[in-house]
Amino acid sequence: HHDRPLRHDDGAALAPRQAGETSSGGQRRSSQPAPRPAQLVDWKRVFMLSRLWGRVHASCAPGVRASLRAGLPLSALQHAPTAAAFRALPPDVAASLLVHDGQFGTSQWGLGLFFGGARLLSLEELSAQLCGGWRGDGALLSLTDTSGFQTLGCAPDGSIWLVSGFNEHRKSASWAEFLERVLQTTV
Repeated sequence: HHDRPLRHDDGAALAPRQAGETSSGGQRRSSQPAPRPAQLVDWKRVFMLSRLWGRVHASCAPGVRASLRAGLPLSALQHAPTAAAFRALPPDVAASLLVHDGQFGTSQWGLGLFFGGARLLSLEELSAQLCGGWRGDGALLSLTDTSGFQTLGCAPDGSIWLVSGFNEHRKSASWAEFLERVLQTTV
């Protein structure tokens, strides 16, 4: 059943904050400096996802491999809005973005990675959904664009769902588990 709204990229972007400003517009109370980009990363999880993606690469067509974008550079996490979006994601999704920050448009490279052409979204595209309060309302965060009437979504707990029309099907407890299942069944 389709209890949760599915957020799609509406073109909005996270508003940049001024130095010393909090998300509510007030002044920061802590005198602690913002975390360095490398401190935001669970490196063991990135290693695990990197190995999973390596197995996906070995199993998929060359055009699909070529369509995967390079990983998000750590320098991108120096920008407050990008770092905030990154921290809001489930750990497996965040780590995966450091391996592949989405996928190039399918018209350039042919089919997308999942179910007949769905394209993985980048952190920039995910950020537009996050600015709408994804964590608070229980909606699924779209991880792919829509192919036909299907898309992959991520719940706040990190579980991965296939949304097909008005139906939702839980596919796995996490993005890493989902990639493992993809390797076993469809790639």
